[in-house]
Amino acid sequence: MSSGPLTDGPPLAGRVVLVTGAAGAIGRAAVTAFTAAGACCQAADLVPGGDTLACDVTDEASVAASIGAALSIGPLTDVVHAAGVVSVGPVTELTAAELRGGANWSAYSASKAGVNRLAESLAQELAPRGIRVNAVCPGNVETPMSAEAIRRLAAGSGTPEEEIHARYRAGIPLGRFARPEEVASVCVFLASSLASYVTGASIVVDGGELSG
Repeated sequence: MSSGPLTDGPPLAGRVVLVTGAAGAIGRAAVTAFTAAGACCQAADLVPGGDTLACDVTDEASVAASIGAALSIGPLTDVVHAAGVVSVGPVTELTAAELRGGANWSAYSASKAGVNRLAESLAQELAPRGIRVNAVCPGNVETPMSAEAIRRLAAGSGTPEEEIHARYRAGIPLGRFARPEEVASVCVFLASSLASYVTGASIVVDGGELSG
């Protein structure tokens, strides 16, 4: 979410940003990128440590506490929800709690589609208040989470992890997985005045994978 114009100086000077999932690769990169752009960041994650607060995004009170911590820095201007989990496996082996395309990715895919539709709805609802809402949709990113997903797929199929990684990489026109920093930079762009008229959008960051 983002609201308000930017001031002179660093592109996000004076902004206060809450980043959930901040201990993960993309969340950590988002904190670094927003801080470099001049914003003050409050990091939050299910696993706290250092300057990162404990935050369970499935618990409303926990999220409210994180928002309160960010507000103690100053008026909250931006929120980056980078918290997430991954469930892989045949749909028959997933529990109802996990059901969120792609073979073995039904739960994950459904959850991401839900996020996109929620962003569209919130964008329309909150636009009169000057609040923009957008979804960033990464493809394959070099993170511990993607490595764990590949490990599970390998274990379930008997296929070597290297072969699965190569198969996914071969489907990406740019020929590689994204770096977390490349996803974080898109988040900074969306929060900046350069994207002041962008709301309700789902920005795909996948190296051209969906275009193939």
